[in-house]
Amino acid sequence: MKPEFPSRFFQVVIDIKDGDIITFKNEGEYIVFPDGTKVFAIHAENASVEKDIRLNKTSYNNLAKQYGEDCSKWIGKAAQANIVKQAVRGELRDVIYLNLPNLDERSNVIKE
Repeated sequence: MKPEFPSRFFQVVIDIKDGDIITFKNEGEYIVFPDGTKVFAIHAENASVEKDIRLNKTSYNNLAKQYGEDCSKWIGKAAQANIVKQAVRGELRDVIYLNLPNLDERSNVIKE
């Protein structure tokens, strides 16, 4: 038997895939890991799971253009996950970038 080590964060392929729509559930918070690494994470849900997602600066900027800079105003808003392979600390990894989904005039997500 292989032990499982669940994560509090969305994991690519396991919890989230390219094109998934997530909805923000809180305004987010900074999390400091034991090694001193500091990340900003927002609690969100997709169709299958509710977890935290690490928000990188590019994703923040993409979403702030539409939703504003105050993350507390993002609660209930949607974002679309785009998964790309990127070099992180010399290792090729899957990275989640968040963008605006296709929205109608009332800011409802248009399902494709």
